[in-house]
Amino acid sequence: MRVALYKEIAYNYIMDHLKEYVKEWMEFHKSERDCSNESEEETFEIVMEDVISSVSDYNFHDYGKALEKEEG
Repeated sequence: MRVALYKEIAYNYIMDHLKEYVKEWMEFHKSERDCSNESEEETFEIVMEDVISSVSDYNFHDYGKALEKEEG
């Protein structure tokens, strides 16, 4: 039960950060290009493609650099 609760808390924490990340990228995307011909959903889909690409391209080297920054 404790493990399940921990996983739920961790999931909610990660999802809250993802929502903020997507929100920031939506705002940035709209500020950098004309989205007047797109629906909010279309803009969201474009942003999510970028987010998914960023996650897919993230590798162990990037992870190691992030850890070094935290420690240093």
